[in-house]
Order: sequence, then C-alpha cells, then structure tokens
Amino acid sequence: MTDTRVPLPKELAAAGDLYVQLRVSDPWVHTESAVWPDGPVFEVEQAGYKRDRNKNRERLSRYLAEGGHPPRSPQVMPEIWTVLARTLNDPRDVLQSQRRRELLRVVSENPRSALESLGNSTIPASQLPALVVRTELARQSYSSTETLNKLHSNPWVGCMIEVSDLPSLSARRRIVRGERLDTLDYLKENGGESLMAVLVCGTLPSTDRPEHEIVRDLVSLGDEALEYFAKEIRSVPGAMLSPEARWSAYLEAFDQQGRWSGPDSSQGLSAEARHMSVELERGSPALYSAVCERLAVFDETGTDLAWTAVPAFSLVAAGLARLEAHDIERDLLSPALLEHWGRVAAHCPTLVATDLLFAEAVITFQQYGDLVTDSPNEVR
Repeated sequence: MTDTRVPLPKELAAAGDLYVQLRVSDPWVHTESAVWPDGPVFEVEQAGYKRDRNKNRERLSRYLAEGGHPPRSPQVMPEIWTVLARTLNDPRDVLQSQRRRELLRVVSENPRSALESLGNSTIPASQLPALVVRTELARQSYSSTETLNKLHSNPWVGCMIEVSDLPSLSARRRIVRGERLDTLDYLKENGGESLMAVLVCGTLPSTDRPEHEIVRDLVSLGDEALEYFAKEIRSVPGAMLSPEARWSAYLEAFDQQGRWSGPDSSQGLSAEARHMSVELERGSPALYSAVCERLAVFDETGTDLAWTAVPAFSLVAAGLARLEAHDIERDLLSPALLEHWGRVAAHCPTLVATDLLFAEAVITFQQYGDLVTDSPNEVR
C-alpha cells in the first residue's frame, strides 16, 4: 500500500463491483482470510464481471452484472445458493432484488435438485433450514419419477429426499428391491428408529408421560439445570429423530431465549401457532395433536418462559408447509408467517429441520400408509 492506495490485482480489474476489506496481520503468523467480509468494507464500482475457469460460475457472474437469462444448469446451482444466502435479506437494490426473484424461480423449477444442491454447497449446515424456508422450498414436493440417486451426505437433506421417494419405491418394490432396501437402511441409520416408527404408524413412539409434563418438570429445575441437560444430551451423537436429537432441537429455543421479543414475542408466536393449528387439525390430526402438546407446555409454564412458544410455532409451520407440498391444502402460509418462520429457522436450525422431517414422515404415512414394513411373503 502506497499513499493510502493499493493496486488492484489484474484478475479483479473489470470484474464488476467489489467489496474491499483492509486486513493487517503479522507476516510470521498464519491467519485464515474470511470468505466474506466480516467488518467494514470499501465499495469499488467498476464495469464488467468476474471471469472464471468454471464457465458456469462465469455465466452466473455475468448474469448478476448484466442481466439477461439466469443460468439453469444443475452444475451452477451451488453458486446460486451462495448468492441467495448472502443477498436474500438485502432489499436495498431494486435491480438486484429482481435478479434474486429470477434466481428463486430457477430454484423452484426443480425443488428436489435444488435441495440436493443446497446440501452439497459450501454454505454451513446450520444455515440450510433458514434458506429452505425463506426461498419457500419448504412448501414444495421433493418427489421424482427418477428415484435412483446417490444417497446424500447431509443427513437432513438425505432423509427429506428419501422419505419423498418411498411411495414410488413401494409401488415398484419388486423392480427396485435393492434401491428400496438401501433407502430404508439410510433412513434407519440417519433418521433413527423413531423416524421408522413414524413411517410405520404415523406417530412417534409413546412415552410414559406426556411431553408437556416432562418439559414442565425440566424448566422447573431452572436455567442452570436446563443448560446442563442440553449439554449432556448433545454430547451423544444421535440420528435426526432420536429422542436425544429431538430434545436437543427443542432446547435450541431455550438457548436463544433472549431473542423472543418484539415481532417474535411469545404472545405473537403462540397466537400464530393457535390460529394456524385450526388448518392443521383439518389437514393432519396427528400433527395437530403434537402441536397441542407443545402449546400445553407454553400454557403450563406461562409467559415468563417465552421460549416455550417457539417449538409449537415451528411444528405448526412445518406441518402446513408439508401439507402444501403434498397438495392437501393450498396457500396456508402467508408472507408474514414465512418471515417469522425464517427468523426462527435462523436461530433454531435443528428445531426447524427436525420438525420438517417429522411433518414429512407423518403426512407421508397419512397419505400412503405403511411403506416400510414388508409383507410376510417378502424376503428382505
């Protein structure tokens, strides 16, 4: 740097607008540079777009700079997700807002492929549920006529995809026996015995006591005991719908208890959950019962524990979204509700992810019955 100026690297000249962040570091100490600016930046305005050896990325860069038709190749989908993740909530630029809407249409053209690509992207796993909600991918179907695919490395994405494949695999079970068995093994390993139980009978295994009584007794022990309990159950890895994972997800709302005020207050979220549960009762009585259990927790603990309203809101939103995805109901989720749900997903990603998977499994059973159990004359 000379006289407060630094030459622009050749590869960044005529590469479109840039964010430049000045970083000062010790040359003898290795530090990782941030992938995205984590503080104040200089904005450099210039024409052009970023050239890239990856022509799909280059086409996306050119589209963002110059407009035209957005790229639709499956190979560019991870980069599209990266753009959406960084700009989805930035309403400042009308032109870029139009670009985002066009990219959202690309995502919605093939929801299954979009979800798989999101799971394969470099976006942190904790950000995926919020993106699925905010792009409205959560209310779309992931079923496909072509079910043979590589089993996904992201357990949540994989379980959502494989559950959606079960009706087709069951109908063709004699033809695709190996593929179906691989799917069932994957769901059992990554979703857990509880997921398989939901797929067999439409509900979670019964417990000795109602959930609201267990939570009531837990919260009565105080915040310190709850923190210890959460730490202990999170020290044991579990499948997506294992009891430990579900409790861990539930307590994310407790972890973020300082956030449930203003537009996301307990009164607002609980009122939304009660109002929306009327639609859920008609579309899925099993999910409605589960929501009532969570609302009972809030009713018994009182408004002093605002976080207990969040799990009820999360589950009812997930249930309505998957009812829409299965074409059982339409237009249940308003833009305002989606905005609330997006914020909940950003703060409680595992809660929203497990609730979406649970809702998908319940509604799949509701629509098709037991797609897991083999008849006595079938050999596994």
